[in-house]
Amino acid sequence: MPKFLKSVSKGLLCALGVIFLFSCALGAVQLFLNISDSVLKLLSVPILAAASYYAGCAATKICRTRGLIQGLLCGGAIFLFAAIISAALGLFDFEDVAPIKAIVCLVFGGIGGVRGVNAKLTGERH
Repeated sequence: MPKFLKSVSKGLLCALGVIFLFSCALGAVQLFLNISDSVLKLLSVPILAAASYYAGCAATKICRTRGLIQGLLCGGAIFLFAAIISAALGLFDFEDVAPIKAIVCLVFGGIGGVRGVNAKLTGERH
């Protein structure tokens, strides 16, 4: 597997961890508060944005080239993952929030990719 795809897959694994942590936090909040379904759909957008940003940043810190492309790939893959899971559960509404989620995932993935390429490596001394 090329280094480019290996770094994207590692970034996506990191993003799944971010999605899991934020979803657990949202579940804990929902346990104590009565949150409607429409608000939950909107609250999933910042979770996907954070996961896309972190995936793009983590992927491009591994392979320090083509940051925007890697970030867009990570953001698109995260949106597809969320859309497939939502469709399998019968919760996918393309008219409501899906176009916003797609744009947010791509934008934040791209920003994370550019940020990851330009970030300094930790632990490296010159």
